[in-house]
Amino acid sequence: MCSQLAGKLVCVLAFLAGVILLALPITILGGNFNVFYNDWEEDNRVEQDLLTSANTRLRLEAQKQRASFNTSSPKKAAPRKTAAGTASPMAR
Repeated sequence: MCSQLAGKLVCVLAFLAGVILLALPITILGGNFNVFYNDWEEDNRVEQDLLTSANTRLRLEAQKQRASFNTSSPKKAAPRKTAAGTASPMAR
């Protein structure tokens, strides 16, 4: 009966040692993963914010260019010349 008790005691100690040896590194790795993942999410959020602001700025600049193009006065076309070298009556 003593040998059975000793065997059970060894098994329980081996079980606890295994759980502790596995649990400690897993929590450390999980904590490090959490830190790096949060940094990665923050970088992605900042990158997305930069892209959004850049797109907004480009869209506003394009609108300004279109507005300035539409408000500028059109130039008058030069009168057409006929074969004789004089301005045609239609161009006046």
